[in-house]
Amino acid sequence: MRDEGRRKLLGNIFGVVLPLATILAVLLLVPGAAATPVPQVDRDGDGMDDSWEEKYGLNTSRDDSMEDPDGDGVKNIQEYKDDTDPFHPDASSKDIERNKNLLLLGIGIAVGIAGIASSVGIGIAGSTASGAAAEKPDLKAKMMIFESLPMTQGVYALVITILLLPALEKTSVMSQQAVGFAGLAVGIAYGLSSVSAIPQGMIASASISAMSRNKEIFGFGLIYTVISETLALFGLIAAIFIMIYSGLR
Repeated sequence: MRDEGRRKLLGNIFGVVLPLATILAVLLLVPGAAATPVPQVDRDGDGMDDSWEEKYGLNTSRDDSMEDPDGDGVKNIQEYKDDTDPFHPDASSKDIERNKNLLLLGIGIAVGIAGIASSVGIGIAGSTASGAAAEKPDLKAKMMIFESLPMTQGVYALVITILLLPALEKTSVMSQQAVGFAGLAVGIAYGLSSVSAIPQGMIASASISAMSRNKEIFGFGLIYTVISETLALFGLIAAIFIMIYSGLR
């Protein structure tokens, strides 16, 4: 009984605590949404602080928020929010648009591949659990745990989306030359590693079958199933490092 208790404890650590701890650690890296600066003095009512306008030589007596003196495709109001020089081109509007498109493509790849892999893995485990639950109804809750494990790859993809989307609103980030390709690399790195959800579903399916014959296998089965998820965790960690060192975070 003690050995079974230890196995269940290890299974819970690897199957529940470790993924949750990883997600929590990642979310702690996400700063709050960048707050729009509130003008202290705004006599012309254009949404930009007069001291900021005076700093860069803009007109404080009329609304010039939608003007683009440096011709880089970024309006004065956005330059104010990003605290960038409105008379110095950050990048061409085409470069910014390209980077945004590549970043969105990276998000789509990460979410799309992870979603497909997770759904296949859940389907494999769920089909086995449905049949086994009819024979062993007392094990339904444990079978549900196995079935839900391949879902975590989809959760990690959601975390990546939360980390990347704020960059779209920051012109100072989107104007960097390679940032779009970095976003694409994030999507590919995590998307391919999330395919581990499919073999994870297979292992979960086998564990459900084994547990229906011997309920003491639950702890080890949970560990076997979670081991394949470590590849998705590695992909998530690699994606985060790409974000950090490319300037996306």
